[in-house]
Amino acid sequence: MPRFVPLPLLMTVALVACSTTGPAARDAPSAPGRMHTVAAGETVWDIARQSGLSVEEIVEVNGLRSADEIAAGQVLYLPAGALPSIDVPPSAERVEPSPAAPLGTASLVWPADGVVLRSFASGKRAFEGLLIAAPAGTPVRAVSAGEVAFVGDDKTALGLLVIVKHDDELASIYGHLESAAVSAGQTVGRGQTLGVVGTSGQAEAPRLHFQLRRGRTAIDPTPLLPPE
Repeated sequence: MPRFVPLPLLMTVALVACSTTGPAARDAPSAPGRMHTVAAGETVWDIARQSGLSVEEIVEVNGLRSADEIAAGQVLYLPAGALPSIDVPPSAERVEPSPAAPLGTASLVWPADGVVLRSFASGKRAFEGLLIAAPAGTPVRAVSAGEVAFVGDDKTALGLLVIVKHDDELASIYGHLESAAVSAGQTVGRGQTLGVVGTSGQAEAPRLHFQLRRGRTAIDPTPLLPPE
C-alpha cells in the first residue's frame, strides 16, 4: 500500500512531452478524451479555445513545464471527446468485470504499491492525480471494474498510457507504464493487472501517474482509496 512522503520530495520527476503520432484503427469504443497533434504555429491558448478546456488543464494533464512548452508535431492528451481507436486483437482475453460498487469511502483499490511522491492538489500547486514511485515491474491494477478505452504510447509526457472507463462517466488513467497487459475494448475487474510500472514518457525513475476523472473534471482519488 502506498506511503506518503513530505513535500520536498515531490519534484523528483521531470515530464517532457515528445513529438509523434499514435496508431489509429477502427471500431474501438469511445473514450473520455482524445489525442491532439500540435500544428505549426498553434499555441496552447488556441487548443484551449478550440477544445473548451482551460490552458491550466492542458498544461497539467500533459505534464508541461509551462504553456509555452509545445512544438509542432507534439501530441497532447485532451480530456474530452474521443481518443484515437485501437485495434483489439481477436485473441485478446476478455474478463468479465465484477459488479461495480457505488463510489464511496475506500471503494477503490490502490493502483500500485509504492510511495506517493505527489498528491492531488488544487490552486497554484495544482496536480490532478497521484504520482507514485515503485520498483520497475510493479503491477499496476485497475482501481475499479470497467472497460479499457485506450492503450498506447503517443510519445506524450505520460508515455505508455492505459485508460479505463467505469460507471457514472468515470475514467481512470495510468501513465508511465513499461508494458501493458490489456487491450482496448477489454473488460477488466477491480484489482486486475493492467500493466507494470516503468519509465516511459521521459520519467527519470519508475513512476505511476494516476488520475481519476469524471468527464473533463479531475477528481481527488484519495478519499476513495483505502487508508495507508
